[in-house]
Amino acid sequence: MNNVIICTSPVYEFKGWLFEYKPHLGAWPLKKDGEPRAIAGMKFWAVFEEFFNLPEVEQRRYRISGGCLYG
Repeated sequence: MNNVIICTSPVYEFKGWLFEYKPHLGAWPLKKDGEPRAIAGMKFWAVFEEFFNLPEVEQRRYRISGGCLYG
């Protein structure tokens, strides 16, 4: 039997921004269709800093998808 693990970056929605974030990889904003944005401007980084400063338990409340599936 083969075990399969599929992992994707967790996706969060915070203050109108959709973004991927993993502590060891960093963050990147996404378009509404889930595709990465071409650039991450100052507005995004200001909102992300606010998100980043939240306790981890609070950050989890904004997670809408992503993570690992085991099968």
